[in-house]
Amino acid sequence: MNSSRITALYYDQGNVSLFLKKGTGRPLAGDLLVEINTQPGLAYALGLETPRGFPGIIGLLSGMKIADLQHQSSLFPAPLIPAPGPLVNGSLLTEAICHMRTTTDLPQEVSLLIPYRMIPVLGPALLLLDQHAILLDTSLPPHRDLTNWITPLQEEGILSASNFLGLFSYQSNPAFSDEKQQTLLRDLLAAKLSDLAKM
Repeated sequence: MNSSRITALYYDQGNVSLFLKKGTGRPLAGDLLVEINTQPGLAYALGLETPRGFPGIIGLLSGMKIADLQHQSSLFPAPLIPAPGPLVNGSLLTEAICHMRTTTDLPQEVSLLIPYRMIPVLGPALLLLDQHAILLDTSLPPHRDLTNWITPLQEEGILSASNFLGLFSYQSNPAFSDEKQQTLLRDLLAAKLSDLAKM
């Protein structure tokens, strides 16, 4: 086991980089960001170029080093390891997360960028992580699927009062924000997460 602290940042939009670059988002980015996804998401959304067949964090399984996988971009406050270029099986990502615990060249503070829809795919592997935070763009219309994706975090015992950093909301486009939408989004998630305070 290494001494790195690994934090899961659950998000739903490619504009998450806007949140991470300033204010309360910057400390959450840590020393290294890793996109955990079965297909490219942030690279496409933000126009990042990766080599053909780029393995993402799965490259650790074949002996690749962190330095060979990370990319520097002005769009992020820390180096980023984008998701694999080709479509991959979720089980490989689960194995890679487990492998990170013994990776010797991992920096001290690592943050995994995990789309909401990937939570059920990764399942128990998330128990290996030290901290968890939920990022929410309140500029977008609310939808109840958000709470369905987050339910496994509670059912699997992944979140606890000691490891849950909180719900962090931001507005990617204030011009389209609506106070009623923001309130409903926060209330939907807060209802799901309220039991954590009692643990």
